[in-house]
Amino acid sequence: MSSGGPGSGIYKSTDGGLTWKQVTGHGLPTGVMGRIGVAVSRAESHRIYAAVEAERGGVYRSDDGGDNWRMMNDSHDLTQRAWYYMHIFADPNNVDTVYVLNTSIQRSTDGGKTFTAVRDPHGDTHGLWIDPRIELVYQQQ
Repeated sequence: MSSGGPGSGIYKSTDGGLTWKQVTGHGLPTGVMGRIGVAVSRAESHRIYAAVEAERGGVYRSDDGGDNWRMMNDSHDLTQRAWYYMHIFADPNNVDTVYVLNTSIQRSTDGGKTFTAVRDPHGDTHGLWIDPRIELVYQQQ
């Protein structure tokens, strides 16, 4: 129930996928990384979110297309059972809204700094689709 190993990490292509370069340092955790979820914001393509399994894991954010990163939130609620989850989704209409799916759905509306649980019918959520034609509004009950 662990993942990761040599060569694990985030890779970036700037030529349509012909070549790839590993992104290291610049705010990302050092050492072995495991499962990583990545989401590029449709609302602002330079904003990238990553849910990273690592010794210093959590939600990271880049505001410059993946060149530099910063840890936004290291809550265990976002990374528990990392070998199984690590799904992250950026809202297509709001650059500061991001969802992390784990044993619950967690939502941030402040760019990943804080998260609150979203009520869902099942505690094992792996996929999310947000219709980009509508503004998504959750009403907590």
